Amino acid sequence: MIEKLVDIGTKKLQVSIHGDGAPIVVIETGMGCSWYDFSKVIEEISKNATVLTYHRSGYGKSTLGKEERTTKQIAVDFNELLEIEGINCPIILVGHSFGGLCVQHFACLFPEKVAAMVLIDSNSSGEYKMDKLRDKLPNFKNTFSKNKIIDNWRGLSQKSKDELKTIISPELLIEQRELIEEIQKCILEFQINPGMYSAMASELELMSQSGQEIEKRFKQLDVPLIVLGRDKALGIKWNVDMGIPQEEAVQFESLWSSLVREEANNSAKGQFIEVKGSRHSIYRTNPEVVIKAINDILSEIYMIDINEN
Repeated sequence: MIEKLVDIGTKKLQVSIHGDGAPIVVIETGMGCSWYDFSKVIEEISKNATVLTYHRSGYGKSTLGKEERTTKQIAVDFNELLEIEGINCPIILVGHSFGGLCVQHFACLFPEKVAAMVLIDSNSSGEYKMDKLRDKLPNFKNTFSKNKIIDNWRGLSQKSKDELKTIISPELLIEQRELIEEIQKCILEFQINPGMYSAMASELELMSQSGQEIEKRFKQLDVPLIVLGRDKALGIKWNVDMGIPQEEAVQFESLWSSLVREEANNSAKGQFIEVKGSRHSIYRTNPEVVIKAINDILSEIYMIDINEN
């Protein structure tokens, strides 16, 4: 494993590389997420491919740039990283949540660099539709107000690491407690970075705008694409458990599910899989499903016999 800071001119990005040679799989994490939670996925996929993961501007040890954090800017930053690293071959892109939206924007801008994609319960270019629905659902609007979340994150970005440790009191999730102690420490440390909250606030504020720009630039690909979506029934239950009325929870989750399903149309070779028994963080709760999706693509494109490794 190689870990380093790569200077792309406007900022430095923390990069982690596992394995060597082609093919190359790149993981784009979700908002507020790190590559550490992908440890099980990385361990398995790096047996058959090089896995490159990185932390976006402001995340981890990556420096916080001055630009607004649109998915276009993130895609441009990532392309610069690839250029500096001398990665010229088409890559397999794996994106979770907001990271999936970044992956879709990268594919719009640099389609020739995309060999295949795996989207993990990804935000959609139709995110603005979720915003409109949220505004119509009073309990959702009050409980999950984007403006309140953005204001909260901006407030946290002004705190010191010690202050964040007190305010957030970071704890490990059940799945994270299964990881090695070194990774557990990294996960806890990752959550008390003021720069990340600044980046997250900008990402969230501009997410719907980013999605609309993707829609304007959209051109269907012709590469293998697997879209993994969370269990719709579990999504409804989670919202109800958070105090959202059943009717609102059903409306919200139904729209989310339909938008994620539509992402399979990003490629003529796209397919959708609903992951039963999983909520949003499929890579954490059901890593075997993510591993299989990536390995299936490796087998299809590169004729790798996974069973031999």
